[in-house]
Amino acid sequence: ALTSNDMPLIESFVVATEQFAMVEGKHVNWGWKDFRDNHLAGEIEDLSKVEFRLDFKRLHVAGEMAYATFLFALSPKGNADVNYGSGRATVVLTKINGVWKILNIHTS
Repeated sequence: ALTSNDMPLIESFVVATEQFAMVEGKHVNWGWKDFRDNHLAGEIEDLSKVEFRLDFKRLHVAGEMAYATFLFALSPKGNADVNYGSGRATVVLTKINGVWKILNIHTS
């Protein structure tokens, strides 16, 4: 969804309320609106030009909550040999009306 340049599609995967949080290094966005308008909006066009590679390390599900930890790497579309950046992430999800939604993202 992040590479689609389609904000409504991205939003369909998250808890689009003030409960959402994004922690990226030392920067924090509290709430979906804050993240969407003050962080993601400035990156969305560039994200449409990259591919993400994810290497999941751990997944845990407990009732209506889950988390996943993974390594990620970005490269230009069609050229996985070029590394635009990489890092680690933890994503916390919650099930709402039977659908898993991202509640919290932490990257480093």
